[in-house]
Amino acid sequence: MTQLPKPKPLKPANKYISPHPLLLSLYNNQNNNSGGFTLLEVIATSVMGFVILGFAFSGFLSMRQSFVGDTGVADVNQRLKTIFASIAPDMIQVGEGLTDTDLPLLEITQRTIPNTNPVEKTSDITIRRTLLPQTLTSCTAITALSTTKPLVVDESSTNSLCKRNDNENPKDGWPDTLKLWNQKRNNDPGTIKAYIYDRSTNRGEFFDYKGEIIKKADGTTITNPNTTTKIVETVNLDTNDHTWTNNYPEGSIIYLMDKRQYQVDLDQKKLKLIVNDQVEDTFELTENLDKLDITATLNKLDDTTGNTTEHLCKVITEAGGPTSCTPSFPNPTTEYKFNQIKSIEISATVKENEDSSKKLRKDEDLTMSQKFYPRNSMN
Repeated sequence: MTQLPKPKPLKPANKYISPHPLLLSLYNNQNNNSGGFTLLEVIATSVMGFVILGFAFSGFLSMRQSFVGDTGVADVNQRLKTIFASIAPDMIQVGEGLTDTDLPLLEITQRTIPNTNPVEKTSDITIRRTLLPQTLTSCTAITALSTTKPLVVDESSTNSLCKRNDNENPKDGWPDTLKLWNQKRNNDPGTIKAYIYDRSTNRGEFFDYKGEIIKKADGTTITNPNTTTKIVETVNLDTNDHTWTNNYPEGSIIYLMDKRQYQVDLDQKKLKLIVNDQVEDTFELTENLDKLDITATLNKLDDTTGNTTEHLCKVITEAGGPTSCTPSFPNPTTEYKFNQIKSIEISATVKENEDSSKKLRKDEDLTMSQKFYPRNSMN
């Protein structure tokens, strides 16, 4: 085979018109290295490629971490907002429509969080919310462990609160308060709860308000009170055979209300709402909640000096009153009243998701606080 001659180096055709020396060098090198890239060129190109890929991958990781971090911040904020959106209405409405300042409408308790060093605690809060401002009175004593049905109307009683109290014009023979209770029970779905309270011991309990057992003076039962006008002589509340835990003397007050308890499930790390102590009425509101920290501010008036002292209390029990207070609350079982509560401050701390960014390392990034003012005589 005849071998073609190598092309001759490019030379200027005219000494006055000459290509740029760089162009001449590139042309001559291309013809002299027609066999391929040199090892040095391959190494240089590979290094440059890896550098470019490294910058690109680093930028991708940075963008992903920023996206995950922003998502984590949004998730934390959303959970904190859900917590307070759930709790806020009950905190505001507690005490609404009530004039009895002795009634224990608010309870705050604390539990130790396991495996924490130093020891940490979470708070539970329970509120009692009235459904009607009108109350009934127990016209007979109730014994613990019995299933006595409370007598709330007795026309033969000497207690004025047990009388029929038909104040409508014209009179129809029906107790006015009883009609309101009956309408509320019929209009609300499910079983409605009532609460009996003994002021002398500061104790009470909930029971099912299933209906009324209404009788005339001759002892016959009125089965359909809404169709005809009949004179009511006695009324007992149907409690669905409730067994009483405590003794309640004659004159104990009966309220139409419900109980709502907010607590942290320390195993599942969820905020739960328990209604009227019924397990089946438990609602899971949000997850990844670490703890609640609740402080009630009470203003106590000293009758002797006329000065008011502000107490910050972490615990308020139904029977024991405010404890764990700074400064200590004097004689909490006898001198505490609901209308002394100025405000309730709740702080919620949530946990980060496992895949969230490490931007949220500080407790303040995971905590939100809000102060509520209950509707009592102070607010």
